[in-house]
Amino acid sequence: MFENWVLLSLMSAFLFSIKDILSKKIFSKNVHPKQILFEEYFLMLFVILFLFFPKINFLIFIEYWYLFLFKALTLFVAVLTYLNLLKKYDISLVSPLMNLSPVFLIFLSFFILNEKLSLIQILGIFIVIISTYFLEIHIHHHNKTNPSAHILKNVKKLNYNFFLPAILMLIMISFTAIFDKLIFENNLNIYTNMYYTSLIIFLSLLIYYYKTNHLKLAFKNIIYEPTTLLISVFALISTFFILTAIAIPTALVSLIVPLKRVSSLFSSIFGGMLFHETHLVQKFISISFMLFGLFLIVF
Repeated sequence: MFENWVLLSLMSAFLFSIKDILSKKIFSKNVHPKQILFEEYFLMLFVILFLFFPKINFLIFIEYWYLFLFKALTLFVAVLTYLNLLKKYDISLVSPLMNLSPVFLIFLSFFILNEKLSLIQILGIFIVIISTYFLEIHIHHHNKTNPSAHILKNVKKLNYNFFLPAILMLIMISFTAIFDKLIFENNLNIYTNMYYTSLIIFLSLLIYYYKTNHLKLAFKNIIYEPTTLLISVFALISTFFILTAIAIPTALVSLIVPLKRVSSLFSSIFGGMLFHETHLVQKFISISFMLFGLFLIVF
């Protein structure tokens, strides 16, 4: 029987996949990924302050400032590293890496949060990771005859300039989920978490755009490119759902994060219909294994 955290994680994955599809379309208009990030946290900060101001515990920052700061900084560094890798390397090499973060998270959650998984659940996680990885290869190489061979050929050309930042990104992403769980274990609510996370990251981006003399342009793009704002809306709701799942006391982050990664499944289904992608047989096989892995995780 599905529990609330399972449904919330899958809902978050579904919305995140819509965000990914919209981002894929808008990148063709030369919109920089940092602009999406800027608008996402600007919107999150605005919504939390405007709609949920009474639910924010402002004074708690004095006692737990280190949790909010570390959470925001690890998330910010991870996202910036991810964007820099996307800028330098093929998306088919970078995007599937996100699905490897549960490997690090399993170990971190065991030692830091004392989360213990059954062998069946661990097997399910690895099945999801592997199937999602191959699914994303075919998503991003839908115009190539042999995407797996293309990936292997490109990986051989990579060096520590790719792998060291990639490992850093995966570790930071994993720590972000750990910090979220620690925040909620200290009886801090979702709105306070989202407020301080968005505040710290938005101020960091504000400083960046100010120093690069692009601050006015960043705010103008919010008005001139409404699709970017729509992407931020889906990202905001997706974040709210995943944090709500993590906040459930009985929920394990080592299981929630792999469920969030099934956004690739939704991206493949809807992206395939929108962009008329090929390799449908290979995708169907990957999706079938992914669903089997999910069954092992949640049942």
